[in-house]
Amino acid sequence: MRVGNAELENVEVSIPDMPSKGGLLGNSFLNRFKVVIDSLNEKMTLFSMEGKPSEDRPGGYSRDYWEGRFRFYYRILDRLKEIKIECERKGALTELVHVNNAIRYFENQLSELEQRASFAGVPRNWRQ
Repeated sequence: MRVGNAELENVEVSIPDMPSKGGLLGNSFLNRFKVVIDSLNEKMTLFSMEGKPSEDRPGGYSRDYWEGRFRFYYRILDRLKEIKIECERKGALTELVHVNNAIRYFENQLSELEQRASFAGVPRNWRQ
């Protein structure tokens, strides 16, 4: 995915059918950058958070980055599991199918993040 001069690979995206030429940027892209918004000049500047991989920056990212990514997926999964219980209690079968699909999707995303973290040498305590 490319936005201006900023480019990333393997970014989760959703491409809605929008009538305008514009689009939406989500956290799957933006959380890898320090974002500076200049409202007066209608300008957004992205500064890459990726650095040179080192012992304190596995895969080139800080502890805050890794912990934030894992926390994001765990929170979504926790909420989806709560919604699943509500759907089961109400007997909302159509909604339950959608929730189960969402749970599988986010479990797969978490699994892929776990693989990337393992490959990068991210400490186990940064993945909770």
